[in-house]
Amino acid sequence: MNDKATSKPWGIQPIANAYRILGGESHRIVASVPARREADAKLIVTAVNAHDALVEACEAALYTLRSLYSESITIDVLRSALAKAQEI
Repeated sequence: MNDKATSKPWGIQPIANAYRILGGESHRIVASVPARREADAKLIVTAVNAHDALVEACEAALYTLRSLYSESITIDVLRSALAKAQEI
């Protein structure tokens, strides 16, 4: 079983009655979404493609906040978000 996610970037390919979500340089089919769910397909692709940059931004913000404050609600929120991002 391959436990690695398909490489980025991901994209969308419209087909009859559906949208394919494609990933990586080989454009591997990752999923198919019914045509009526185009917004979901776009959200999935946007989230996957932005994931690494968002994690990096959260890590930078957490590093900066830790240097300024020992504890804060914002630090806790960032820690929680980063933990969720590592679950995948």
